Amino acid sequence: MNIRDLIEVDLEKMSGTPCFTGTRVPVCSTILRLETVWVNSSTIFQRLLTNGCLAFSS
Repeated sequence: MNIRDLIEVDLEKMSGTPCFTGTRVPVCSTILRLETVWVNSSTIFQRLLTNGCLAFSS
């Protein structure tokens, strides 16, 4: 499974914010919420946020 199968960018949904496919749940906000719960794993989530979300925003 490719990450592009899990995440979609659609200008009609959430103004093009990367969301999980078939939902209006933003990927970046989900990662940020998980980061607040799992403070000890923040390095992993920071990498995901930087590498994953920014790749879809361009």
